[in-house]
Amino acid sequence: MQTGPGGGAIGFDAGKKVKGRKRLLVVDTQGNVLAALVTPASVQDPVAAPEVLAQAKAKSAGLKLVWANGRYKGPIVQTATQALDLSVEVVFPPAGQKGFQVLPKSWIVERTFAWFDRYRRLARDWEAASWSACAFIHIGASNLIARRLARLWAA
Repeated sequence: MQTGPGGGAIGFDAGKKVKGRKRLLVVDTQGNVLAALVTPASVQDPVAAPEVLAQAKAKSAGLKLVWANGRYKGPIVQTATQALDLSVEVVFPPAGQKGFQVLPKSWIVERTFAWFDRYRRLARDWEAASWSACAFIHIGASNLIARRLARLWAA
């Protein structure tokens, strides 16, 4: 693991062939952020999943079901979900699928990432520390909720 220009930890994701950090989110069905975690890119998703799931469960005690993509199957995630009393439903692409196709439920978190691209500080990884990158995720999420509330009040 390397350090970035500001001293924050960065890594290399061999699968995607990118250097930097990963953002892991747990969102509700409306795309509101329940938990966020920023890790070096070298940290695999199933390894980081228990921490972000624990954050989500702590903030939303009623959380029972989590939809996830195929990357989150395996013993590490299963152990974490059993300890947190969560059920993880893994969404796989249909057998024989060719090309891109939107998977049910997994587009919700991808839509949230797309919303974050509207914010300059979230469109790229500008932050030196992982904690400040995570803080800006929560600031962006708060702004999205405030805009939704303002539209409701204006109507």
